[in-house]
Amino acid sequence: MPPTESSSERIVFLNLTLVDGEAHLNDIVVVSGHLKHRKTIRLLHNHFYYKVTSASGETLYEATVPDPSILRVEYADEEGRLQMRTAKQEIADFSIRFPFNPDAHRVTIRRIDSAIPDIRRLTENTVMVGSFEIDLAEDDRP
Repeated sequence: MPPTESSSERIVFLNLTLVDGEAHLNDIVVVSGHLKHRKTIRLLHNHFYYKVTSASGETLYEATVPDPSILRVEYADEEGRLQMRTAKQEIADFSIRFPFNPDAHRVTIRRIDSAIPDIRRLTENTVMVGSFEIDLAEDDRP
């Protein structure tokens, strides 16, 4: 859902640490700014899907970010051909962001294990990474 006019002037950042596939919330930072609303969500393999919901379960915002535990390195080999390698980190810091909304109550993060053509099949191809209750109602930061 697009942010409301009053919420579009602030962005919420959840700073997290991924440890052995489980997300841990470090802190919440609210900053001034406007976050563009994406019309479509691409549910890609090796990405995290996250959803912000109200206390009643209404979806307020959803998006994806690359899995921060997967490092991808591209380089040219001796013959000049492009090569790619990936490595998995056991611990990785990352952030997710969403438009400020005082009704935000919970953020749920799921790892996408295979490309999903239809969001209705989301739970079939994902693994829970973390779920956090948040309270932005009393937030008075700019």
